[in-house]
Amino acid sequence: MAALLYLLGTLIVTVTVNVPMYRALLDTTVPEDINLARSLWQAYSGRWQTFTLLRTLVSAMTLGLTAMGIVRLVQAQADART
Repeated sequence: MAALLYLLGTLIVTVTVNVPMYRALLDTTVPEDINLARSLWQAYSGRWQTFTLLRTLVSAMTLGLTAMGIVRLVQAQADART
């Protein structure tokens, strides 16, 4: 379950959303005018922050599920020995 969540919520989002955004940002010339630079960043950052937050939350959920799985595995092994 954790692996599927990680694949769908983190890896696929990274490949389909974040990487293209990073590439587009790399192709952008940084304007000398601070107001133009600010407007470019404001147009970019909202979507970037949304998907970065999504990846962070999904990664945290994946970590939690993995920890729960390890705890259950250790408990099952301990129960099998008794």
